Amino acid sequence: MITFDAAGAAASIATFYKTEMPVRGWGQGDSVEVEGGVYELTFTKDGREVSISITSAGAKTLVVITFL
Repeated sequence: MITFDAAGAAASIATFYKTEMPVRGWGQGDSVEVEGGVYELTFTKDGREVSISITSAGAKTLVVITFL
């Protein structure tokens, strides 16, 4: 698991991952946007799965990447 604060809006960060992960060979799975700036994204590659949670937290955006 990787957790970090990012500078930028949750929507922009979600768009980044939705664009860049497929370029790197990751197939996009479920994408859920919850009201209030919360995004849950999943991607798969070579039998591996990664879940990316993006949450607005005041002036910061929290990103949690979990490899399953």
